[in-house]
This record gives sequence, structure tokens and C-alpha cells, in this order.
Amino acid sequence: MRDQHPAYKKRKQPMSLEKDHSISLIYQKYLYYFHSDLTQKMDNQETD
Repeated sequence: MRDQHPAYKKRKQPMSLEKDHSISLIYQKYLYYFHSDLTQKMDNQETD
């Protein structure tokens, strides 16, 4: 019954490039903010 799972279904279906692109953009933005947040925390620790 794993095929019934929506995430599994999405993975099996070929995504449209447009959709894939927007998702990757959001993902990149998230990674960027997460990374900058981490580096800021590390910088703050160094200055303390």
C-alpha cells in the first residue's frame, strides 16, 4: 500500500521543470538562510 502515499506518488511521477525549479529555489533560499544563521551564531561565539 506504499503506492497510496502522496509523497511516494509524487516521487514516482516525473515533475514538471517549472515545479521542480520553484521548489529548488525555495530550498536554496532555506539553505542560504540556515547557513547564514549558523555562521552568524559562530561569529557571535568567537567575539564573546
